[in-house]
Order: sequence, then C-alpha cells, then structure tokens
Amino acid sequence: MRDPILFLAILETVLKVRFRNRNQQTFPFHLAIPLPPSYPPSRIPTCPASLMDIVFSIAFSGPSYWSTRQTIEWNLVKTTSDSLSGISETDSTIANKSLDEMLVSAFHDAFHDKCHDCDSLHFESDAQRIMFLARSFQHVAGVATEPIHANPRLAFSLEHTQRNVVKHTVATTVAMEFEEEELARECMATALRVFKELLSSRVVEWSKEKRRLVELADTVRLGPSSRAILRAAADRNVPYYRMNCGSLVQLGEGVFQRRIWTAETDATSAIAESIAKDKQFTRTLLASAGVPVPKGRLVMDAQDACYAAAEIGLPVVVKPRDANHARGISLDLRDHESIRKAYDWAKIDGETEEVMVEQYIEGEHHRLLVVGDKMIAAAKGQREYIFGNGRDTIEELVAEVNRDPRRGENYTDLLGVLKLDASALIELNKQNVTPETVLEINEKILVRHVGDLIEDVTARVHPTTADLAILAAKVVGLDIAGMDLVVKDISIPLSEQRGCIIEVNAGPSLAHHVVPLIGQPQPVGHAIVDLLFPVIPIEVEDRFSKLTSCGKIPITLVVQRESKSNVLVSLEKYWENQGEYVGVADHQSIRCGGNTIEQVSSPKSINIVSVKSLLMHPLMTKMVIEGSVDSIVDSGVPVPRADFLVIDTDLFNSDLETAMKSDEHLFIALTACRNAITPDSIIVLSSTLGPKRSHPKTAFQDAFDAIFSQISRERITTLECLLENTYRPSILSL
Repeated sequence: MRDPILFLAILETVLKVRFRNRNQQTFPFHLAIPLPPSYPPSRIPTCPASLMDIVFSIAFSGPSYWSTRQTIEWNLVKTTSDSLSGISETDSTIANKSLDEMLVSAFHDAFHDKCHDCDSLHFESDAQRIMFLARSFQHVAGVATEPIHANPRLAFSLEHTQRNVVKHTVATTVAMEFEEEELARECMATALRVFKELLSSRVVEWSKEKRRLVELADTVRLGPSSRAILRAAADRNVPYYRMNCGSLVQLGEGVFQRRIWTAETDATSAIAESIAKDKQFTRTLLASAGVPVPKGRLVMDAQDACYAAAEIGLPVVVKPRDANHARGISLDLRDHESIRKAYDWAKIDGETEEVMVEQYIEGEHHRLLVVGDKMIAAAKGQREYIFGNGRDTIEELVAEVNRDPRRGENYTDLLGVLKLDASALIELNKQNVTPETVLEINEKILVRHVGDLIEDVTARVHPTTADLAILAAKVVGLDIAGMDLVVKDISIPLSEQRGCIIEVNAGPSLAHHVVPLIGQPQPVGHAIVDLLFPVIPIEVEDRFSKLTSCGKIPITLVVQRESKSNVLVSLEKYWENQGEYVGVADHQSIRCGGNTIEQVSSPKSINIVSVKSLLMHPLMTKMVIEGSVDSIVDSGVPVPRADFLVIDTDLFNSDLETAMKSDEHLFIALTACRNAITPDSIIVLSSTLGPKRSHPKTAFQDAFDAIFSQISRERITTLECLLENTYRPSILSL
C-alpha cells in the first residue's frame, strides 16, 4: 500500500501552488515532493538524469481526494543531480523562462484553435509543463476537463507530515480528470515523449500527434449522438453508466434505469425499427395515413428498373430497399443507361438483392428530428459541387476539397469525405465529364446530390410540415425518428410544392443538430432525456420525487475502519421491512434483495466497478455500501455519490494528536467522502450501534468540522435518530 505520508505531502503542495491565466482561471499544479525513506525502492526506476518517467499510476473511476469526477493520478520521478532541462540550479529561473516560451510558442503554432491565452502561461516545474501538454492534448482530442482544485480544509492535518529527501531522486504526483481512461493515459504518454523531443530540439510532428489522438478518441469514446444525450443528462443531474465498450449506456439507477444506444432507447420498438428499415413498406404505411410520399415500387432486375421508371415517369431515384446513410442511392436519373448502372450500384453498396425505384422529387434534402410527440430540430443539406480552375482534373479538384480540415471519416469531423464512387461517376456521366476531365475556370460540376447536413432551419419549418413528421413517426411506431424530406422551401407546406417525406430513420444521428456549421445548435439531447425522465412540476416536487425524476435511487455509504457489518445490517433490515428491494455490498458479499450475487474476499474488493454493476439491477430501490478507510484511500470512494454518508465515529482515537500522527490517511479518506456527497446529502454519525453516547468526542468534532465545515447542521444527524424515526421523517420516506 502507498505511504500515506506521501499523499499528505502532495496535498500540502496542492494547497500552496496555483497557476493563473489571463482570465484568472485557476489551474493547480503540484511541486516536486521528495519521497520519504520508507518508500519502496523497487518502485523507483533507474533512468538517465535528463528523463522524467512514470513510476506508477492509478485511475479513480469515481470520487476521490482529488476530485468529484474520474481522475488519473501519476507519480513522476527524475533525478535531482541534474535538471531535466540540463542546466545548473543557479541558471534554472532564466532557462525555465526560455523553455516556457519555446513550449507555449510551439504548441500555440500547432493548436492555436485549442489553446487560448497560451501566451500568458508560465510554469514552475517540468511536471507543470508536462501536465500542460497532457491536458492540452486531451482537449485537442475533444475532451475538455476542469482543473483539479485541492480541498484546503485538510491544511490542519498537513503540519504533522514528516518528509525527507531520497538522495538523487524527486517524485512529483500529478492528476488529471478524464472521460476515457485509455485516451487520458495516451495523452500523458504523448506529453512525456513530446516534452523530451522539445528539450532535444527535435522536430515535433504536431499534426500527426493530433490526428493520432483524435482517431483514438473516435475509437474509445462514445459517438456524438450519445455524448449529446449524456451532456443533457448531466445538466438534469441524471446519473449514467457506460455498460460496454460500444454505445450502450444506462441512464438512471436500479428500478428507475433507462437505456440508450446512440439515439435509440429501451422504448424503441424492434418492430418499428424493422418497419423503418423496409423503405417500401414504410412508404406504403405513410401513404395510407395521408403522408405525402413519392411513388415507387420494388424491381426484379435492371430491365425491370427501366420499366418501373417508365411507369412512374422520369426522372427517378434508384436505391436499396433497406438503404441507410445514403448508401447505394442514385438520384435524378433520366436515361436507361444511368438506371441500369444505378441498379448495380444499389445492390453492391447497399449489400442487398432488393432494389426499388422511386419518383424523383425536386428540391433540397432536409432532416427533421422527432422526439416523442414533438418536432425538435431540422437541418438542411448541401449539394456537393466542385469548381474548375482551368488546370486540374475533376479527380484532383475533389482531392483538394478533401484537404479541408473539417472533412474526414471520424465522428468528430464536421464534414464527410467527398468520394468519386459509382454514384458520383453516374452523376459525372450525366454531365458528360469523367474524373480525368479538366474543367474551365469557374465551371461548376455537381458530384453528389445529397451531401452533409450543415444548416439549422428549425425555426423555419412550417407547422403543418412538423405535424406530418410527427404523424410519420407515430405511423412507423418510433419514439425517436429522423425524417428525410425533399422540399424547395421548408417554410411552405408540402402540399403547395409537391414536397415529400422520403424516409423514416430509426436511431438518427444528432451531430448535425448539435454542432451545425450554419445556425444555432438545438437541445436535442435534452429532449431525449426529458422523454425518458419527465420533468416534475416544481409545485409537486418533494425530496423523493427530486431523486426519482433524475432516475436516482438513495445510496448510503458507511465509512468504517474494521469489518463491522452491524450498521449495514441494521439499515438493510430496516429498509427491507419498509418493503424496499435493497442492494448491499459489504466485507462479506454483494447481494440484492437478500440474494447473494458475489462473495467478497475483503473490503478492498468493493470498488466502484462492482458497485456500478449492482446499480444495473432492475429491481433495486435502495443501496447500502461499506467503504473502509484503506480502500477509499487506495481506490477512491466506491459509490458515484453518497445520498447518506454514515461515518463511524469509532474511526477516531480519543487522542486526536496520536490519531493524526498515525492515521493521516483517514483524513484523506474523509476528504474523498466529502467529494462524494451532494447538496442534498444527509450525514449520519454512528458509533457502530454500541451504547448511546450523549455527544460525539470533542476531538472527532474538531476533525469533522475541519472537513465538513460547509455542511449545514440541519443535514447532520445520528444513526440512532435516523432508525428511531425521530429526525426529519421525510428522509426515511426515501
């Protein structure tokens, strides 16, 4: 186990060091803290004097003494006989200033769009410089985290810390909040490597590093649709847990849980999704409900496609029966040769044997998002054109268009890659050009009819059009649907311009509504969260409804030193007698409703990973978790939050001075617990249900007040009062 003295030394430094930018935002960094003599030598690597490396690291997946959020802690080590920047102690101030200017200048030139106010930054140690790079790289990859602020209420215990220098070594502990652990660790590794390259005057390939981290972020992070919903959930104070490495996410806890998969919910009908996938059947259903749709039918082969086009009337559209993401679709076909080629392309790109021919509708592509019984957002697409310069071929012009940094194939790219696929070749052939054709100056060629959705037009949608979109979603049976419309003017009713609903899509992308290139973002994530967790009017809101409207169940954390279960058992029996389905994790087992799920070898086996698994139980209405002091110091608080924080007052010795000298980590554990409580949490003081005490020990009260000084006295009670139903009866109704 890590030396607690080291942690107190770290926290003392956090209290003293602050780093401010021009906007007076606080960025805490941490000075080098010498390792105490008892620190295990095996954890200190042998490394050249000019290097700084990671000794060890630990990820806190819940609240910890660092933060209320997920945090990774790193311990960096280097030798003290030689500065990392290769200079003597007397020259360190000047050289460090020069190094800061070089670091900030290099990073600003590479990522000026992500590093505002870089010019005002300065650092006091190499660890600060490395953390600047690590947090900046994580920001570049799309994850903006808040700086970590230390808790100053630990200052009273830090004066008892004893520290001694280990010869020729110095360890620095740093921490950074994260969204995905793999990405954060890679950002830190990249920061260390890039910093060494800068010191060695080697050229840093910033664009290559950025692209690599962005691609990793696209691999390990949730997609833009899921992230939009989770941001809204955080705004509503709804807890969420990622259930796998894919896009399955649980919102809420226990009996109140809901699940999403991108823009699909657990209420999205599998039947409705199958209907939406079958474009021919969807068109038939919509037409029967009076929704305007294009004429069309399924075809057997390329020749039948030509017959269908003659029946419907040119121009036509050829597409797969179960098309999505515009795969295999060819539009505005006006001759049999193009129709035959489009038929073959629909089978290949759509990976299907079923192809349909539809009437081509003049107008612009639009996407309307329907959530529940409301039309929430609308976006307008663009057609993809290229313009000649009298010198380059069409293929070269397309390549130039794709050099736009906004284009790419990742989730984070605002625009897609323009491809010269079979559909584009059909379009070029209609205009009597090929990829090798050199266009005249300003000559305009259409490459693709349906491009990216770039402009928000929500405010311009005609009410009757919005009503038709809502009706179409109900006909198909989808709770969340994306409607593809083709109209000349979205502000005019469809009936006045021969506009049609072309497709109904399940699980639509939300990205173009959240970050449109033109126009205002729309609160699509909030609409989905409100659909899953309806907002309760304030006049009927009480403490219970405030939790349940956020999908939360009451979570009780019992903090104690020894493996004592009588507090947990008392709470478990009390709530079971009230008819609750109680989930419990203590030093004996993890169980729910009296059924053992897993045997526990020690209190340290209870961590936030196992607790989050318990929160997925669909019947649980209450949770009680044991948290030992040692496990909280080593692994963080084992719950995402503590609605009830039960503190065993026997944790403390009668002599506070002795306790502080031998058990400083106890105060660090309580600081972590302080980060786990919410503004509505109740703190319960317990003496392990032994003989009743008239008042907690004065020494304990002094320590408790130092850490929980901001907590209202009305939110603090005793376990006896809680179980005897003599303190705030509304609490027991939870």
